[in-house]
Amino acid sequence: MKGANYIPQDSFQEAVSPERHRQLFRDTADANMNMLRVWGGGVYESDLFYDLADEHGILIWQDFMFSCTLYPADAAFLRLVEEEAAQAVRRLRHHACLALWCGNNEISLGVAHWEWPEKFGYSAAQFAAMVAGNARLFDELLPDVVARLDPGRFYFPSSPIGHWNDPADDMRGDGHYWGVWHGELPFATYGERLSRFMSEYGFQSYPLLDSIQRFTAPEDRVLGSPVLSVHQKHARGDAIIGRFVREAFGEPAGFEQFCYLSQVLQADGLRVAFEAHRRNMPICMGSLYWQLNDCWPAVSWSGIDYYGQWKALHYQAARS
Repeated sequence: MKGANYIPQDSFQEAVSPERHRQLFRDTADANMNMLRVWGGGVYESDLFYDLADEHGILIWQDFMFSCTLYPADAAFLRLVEEEAAQAVRRLRHHACLALWCGNNEISLGVAHWEWPEKFGYSAAQFAAMVAGNARLFDELLPDVVARLDPGRFYFPSSPIGHWNDPADDMRGDGHYWGVWHGELPFATYGERLSRFMSEYGFQSYPLLDSIQRFTAPEDRVLGSPVLSVHQKHARGDAIIGRFVREAFGEPAGFEQFCYLSQVLQADGLRVAFEAHRRNMPICMGSLYWQLNDCWPAVSWSGIDYYGQWKALHYQAARS
């Protein structure tokens, strides 16, 4: 499988026109992708979205809409979850594009590695009860809904199965490899850390300059300006991009060149990942980078910016 992670195309769903959906699938097909992962921190998409996936031959990895936290597990909440999940499965099960159902994004990872009891002050008993409640949700309720309403469709409870900081996890299930971005390791590491299915990995870049001009005034086009800082939601994002850019290309001549080089860097860095994943078939049989698109004008991991313009990454994805 070759593709990317999909997030909502706008922070306001009603702002997404049918033509934006159509263009996104044209862009996906033009990049020679055959799978998109509908991320569990977003939304169940419109009927048109899945119709277009059918039409273009793009498989859909469909997360249920749970992500990055523990959820209530009382009877009333679980009844609502069962109703919502059943509605989603009934609506989508007839689509040829639907490859699998996944219970959530990164909750098993968070339970094992994100130190939630220490961060949020849970006692050992409280945390154990919360984890057990979420096991009922993702290991019992959701797979039962899928088995009852969409029998034969693959379900697994949480993505990823392993952790990017534990090489022992690489040989089972899928992986979200963030050593290169969050861990600030070199791009060559993509060739050393390979899961059976790479379902997330990525690196940020700036949008195209004419996209930036649509949400900034001339005086805002300086790294660290208040306006640009609002559009950069990673606390160390500019520092990480800047260090990698300077190591690869030297000091940029100015803001415009910095933006351009950030895209070249992103594309060439992920090329290392694309090539490593291809070389290591049949051990690694899937490669979905983070992320295809944006939900607002931002410095982000996307290959297509909010205004629909291809960054260098999307051109590289088409070639790789």
